[in-house]
Amino acid sequence: MLKVISGNKHMNTTATLEAVQFEPVEFIPDVLKAKIGIICLNEQGKPGILHLTRSEHEDTRVGGADWTGGTLMDGEDPLLGAKRERKQELPGIKLTNITEVDRAPRTRNGINTLTVIFLAALKKGPKEGLRFGENEDGKNEHCAASIVSFAESKKLAEMPRKYREAGASKAGKAVIAKLVKLAQPLVIPDEILETRWGIT
Repeated sequence: MLKVISGNKHMNTTATLEAVQFEPVEFIPDVLKAKIGIICLNEQGKPGILHLTRSEHEDTRVGGADWTGGTLMDGEDPLLGAKRERKQELPGIKLTNITEVDRAPRTRNGINTLTVIFLAALKKGPKEGLRFGENEDGKNEHCAASIVSFAESKKLAEMPRKYREAGASKAGKAVIAKLVKLAQPLVIPDEILETRWGIT
């Protein structure tokens, strides 16, 4: 039995509750993914996160918001896998201070997926606009991009539920502040700007 004494000084109450033992549940992922949220500055110098739009060549979530990243290979380190995916999807982009900020477990249709979430500052962008890499079929995985404010980024349902763009803790906010200071501006050509989210 657990004995619980009320902390209210106006109540002289003692209650007893049955002690309930919970067996720890281990989340074993069937699929391991890694994503990198790239912090950069827009033309006005305001910071945001680079969001990509999935192209019609993808099997799922066509037109949905996405970060660079993807499914890891067997035994692949999440950070190395995230860097590999970034190199494939956004050639010409260079990042600095890649920092793991969260691990988001998710179960959908009986499949356990664990996404390792990183944030990084844009160190260098391509000289002539943003370019998208090609998948194994020679087609682009993404078709458009935008620099989305932290507040708007949080509203996009496609992103992991545990994602905290400004950090709930002082440590999390310190990471964001540091990455914003390191971030370089990224100018995205009009032809690939994504406007469907109504973000200006």
